[in-house]
Amino acid sequence: MTHQRICIGFSVKITGYSKADDEVLMEIEPHWWNAKELVRDERFIVQPRNGRIYYKYDADLSLTEMRELHERYKENVTTIQKWLCFKFKRLSPPCKNLQDALFHRSHKYSRFHVNVSEWESGL
Repeated sequence: MTHQRICIGFSVKITGYSKADDEVLMEIEPHWWNAKELVRDERFIVQPRNGRIYYKYDADLSLTEMRELHERYKENVTTIQKWLCFKFKRLSPPCKNLQDALFHRSHKYSRFHVNVSEWESGL
């Protein structure tokens, strides 16, 4: 009899919305953010499963809240993630979009939506 090991993981997705028309200006999946910590944050609301097996957590956050989370998790970046984010001493497009949204073009953003999704991999 073979036993398959099940691993539950989480993914984080950030979406930034325009002040002008509420259109999506930026999306990024910051793999270095601590999803397990985020789902315990009271700002993250668990969504009804509606037939889904896995949980989803959502929060609408202000610029100040996003900057605080960015500062909290930026030290979690692994060597591989640093390489993906800081290719050849320049920010990759997704990382540059996040940095710009939080510090250089923040006046263009009305809000940020952060989604944490649970998933399973069979190992």
